[in-house]
Amino acid sequence: MLDTLLSFFWILEYQDGSTICQFDRLSGRETLFSKAKDPQKTVRRAVWMPFSVPFAQVVRRQCGYHVCCLPTEMMMVCEVPPDGELILRKRHRIPMREGTERRCLYLLGYSRGDEAHITGRDNRGLMLTPQEAARMIPSVEKMSAKALLEETD
Repeated sequence: MLDTLLSFFWILEYQDGSTICQFDRLSGRETLFSKAKDPQKTVRRAVWMPFSVPFAQVVRRQCGYHVCCLPTEMMMVCEVPPDGELILRKRHRIPMREGTERRCLYLLGYSRGDEAHITGRDNRGLMLTPQEAARMIPSVEKMSAKALLEETD
């Protein structure tokens, strides 16, 4: 886990206005997504937020992660419709050739019925096309909303 390069952290906002963040803003302690998502509440908005320099230092000190800081303009926000299901994933692309950069992909969107709306960025902040993002989740068009909510921390 220590060789993981983080560029973004997630924030969830529920319909009732309450929020939860992947990392505590003061201590840097991590909350895993599987432990954070409250099945009794509906997510209204989800965000992949780039790290600021001071917050990156807190998380690095507490968790030991390598943290990269990107401009806040690279933040990704998804408004989840009341009948939609959140898609929030982080995927690691392992290089096939030695010396090739390992990429971490951040995916965000929602599914509703048979359709999925998804986008993403890599650890350098490069935007993925919706098609590239969808390929990171196998057969996203055919997946049920329940399968899309399978947690990956």
